Formats: sequence, C-alpha cells, structure tokens
Amino acid sequence: MDVPCSYGIVDRRTRDFIIVNADISDRMYTILDMTPSESQEDILKVKISISFEGIDLAMVLDDGLEDSLGDGPPYNIFRLTFTRKNNGSLVTSGYLAYTESGQAMDYVMEKRMYEKSKWFAKLVLYCDSLRNDLPKAIENVVEKSRFVNEKEAQEACAICCEEYQSDCMIGTLRCKHSYHEECIKKWLKRKKSSCPLCRGSAFLYQ
Repeated sequence: MDVPCSYGIVDRRTRDFIIVNADISDRMYTILDMTPSESQEDILKVKISISFEGIDLAMVLDDGLEDSLGDGPPYNIFRLTFTRKNNGSLVTSGYLAYTESGQAMDYVMEKRMYEKSKWFAKLVLYCDSLRNDLPKAIENVVEKSRFVNEKEAQEACAICCEEYQSDCMIGTLRCKHSYHEECIKKWLKRKKSSCPLCRGSAFLYQ
C-alpha cells in the first residue's frame, strides 16, 4: 500500500471502524465519516464527511448511541490493506480483523467483506487524489457563472457577507448553494469539504 497518510473510516450503518496506515491508538490524519441518509428514498446512500485535519477517535465514535465507549455493542474494527498499480487502479484489497481489546486476528475471507474492502480501498484512493491535486478537484466541483440579480433584494455571499455586484463571478456547488467564486474556492482550499450553508459534501464519490 502506498498512500502516505493515515485514514480512519467510520461506517455508522454497520458500526464498523476501518483504519489505514495506523494503529488503533493513533490519531488518524484523515477521517471519513459515513452517515446514513435521512431520506427514506435514498436509504442506501450515505453522506461522506471528509476531515483532512484529523479528529480524536473518541469524538468520532461517540455518536450518542450505545457503542464501544459505553455499555453497548462495540464497533467492529478492521485494518484495510490494499495494493494499486502505478496508474492508481486497485489490484488487491482485504480486511484484517481486530478483537475488542485491539489484538489483530486474521484476514476476513467472507466474500461480502471482500467486496466491501474493495469499495473502501477505492474511496481511500479517491480521497488521496483530492489531497494530491486539490486545486484540480475544486475546479471540477465549482460551477462558475456570472451573477445576474433578478430579485429586488440584493443577495450576499454567505462566506464573506458582502453583496454580489453585477457581473461578478459566482461559484455554485452540487447542492445548488452559491457564493463568490473566489470565496468558495478559498473555503475548499482550507480543506473544508462541505458546503458552508448545508454541510453537504462538495466532492461526490460514486
């Protein structure tokens, strides 16, 4: 495996905690927090929040539910291992299971878990590509247009709180919230992966 940073993936649907390039007691540099969709129509979809600054593990797993920090059922802990080609495509992947006390056991051979490990390995590679070329990723997710005021009330950018001027450049995210183009680009360059207003993910992983 050749991703240089440590990852911690919290899958709240299945209560799995998956680590990459780290030990259980380490502070994860990148946290991928996967929360089930609240919409009944999108029950199979998840919201992926990316933090490139790292979060204390106890804060991540303390979701207000019974968990491994309390008296309830613990999170399942796995180490994700994988290899990739020079072009970034995935070759192999697998899960190494851990006991509740943090002792490594053996690789999980179940087919369903193998398929899941491939999905998460591709997710890690995608996030690593964001880190390696964030400016390009931002250009791809910010839709640019010129501001045309069709309302009586003047609109303002929610980031800088300044009113839009005629013909200024607007940047719109996939959630349809708009800001000054430079404001939203600076926001995303500070490694904030979500919309300032709705907290929806700016980067779409499929």
